[in-house]
Amino acid sequence: MNIVHVKAIVLKEAQLRENDKMLTCFSDKFGKISVSVRGAKKIGSKFTAVAQLFCYSDMELYCGKKGIYTLKDAQLIESFYDLRNDLDRLTVAGKILKLAYRVTQEELEDEESLRLLLNSLFYLSRGELSEDLIYCIYRMRLVAVQGYFPNVTCKFFGTEQAMEHICEAPMEKLFKFSVSDEVMGELEAICDKLVKEMIEGA
Repeated sequence: MNIVHVKAIVLKEAQLRENDKMLTCFSDKFGKISVSVRGAKKIGSKFTAVAQLFCYSDMELYCGKKGIYTLKDAQLIESFYDLRNDLDRLTVAGKILKLAYRVTQEELEDEESLRLLLNSLFYLSRGELSEDLIYCIYRMRLVAVQGYFPNVTCKFFGTEQAMEHICEAPMEKLFKFSVSDEVMGELEAICDKLVKEMIEGA
């Protein structure tokens, strides 16, 4: 039985028997993967802290049959626990996870999308930037990374500048800007359109 090491974040969790869980994770090496976690729901289990939504961990996995991995060991890197202290930010974080789950492909490395996801959750958990703007940044940059970016006509010049920044800025500068309410409204409408086109075209 092969053993692999990945860094991965939990996108979705489901009960797999009384005390076990089946996780859907976004990993650095294999894209979206299914991970069986035995005893995850037992009191005192060493896997309880890593087998939850948003948890990003260094995982040691058994590579089993039918594309399903089994968790052998894990070290928690980041739980994004502070998201749970604000309902609005937790709601946006949930939407981000759902979109990542929808777009991420199985067994296909996509480190840029993973890094975008982690940074979006990081800035959400810090609470220093509007959750609406972070959600727009995540969606628009994801659309660009995935190659689904048709021509868009903007009403405000500031919207064009914001879009250029979101699509081209290095990750360390991506979340370091602000927009007016008018531009924010237009960005949200554009993101809704782009994500719909990306999903329908997938």
